[in-house]
Amino acid sequence: MPRSVTALFAGIIATVLVSGAAFMSAPAEAAKISAADKAALKEKTAECTKQAKDQKLGWFASRKFVKSCVAK
Repeated sequence: MPRSVTALFAGIIATVLVSGAAFMSAPAEAAKISAADKAALKEKTAECTKQAKDQKLGWFASRKFVKSCVAK
């Protein structure tokens, strides 16, 4: 009985490690964006930040505004 429990436990650990490695590589590749996209995002963020500053929003409201403005 103890050998089967050990084998089962080792199988579960191996499955978790392999599946974890498979899921970790996908987001890292998806996060890469081009230099042009980075520049456009930076420009849009600056515009939205200026709008939030002009509206004199508080810190949290400003962050929320900028996030929704950039998403548009």
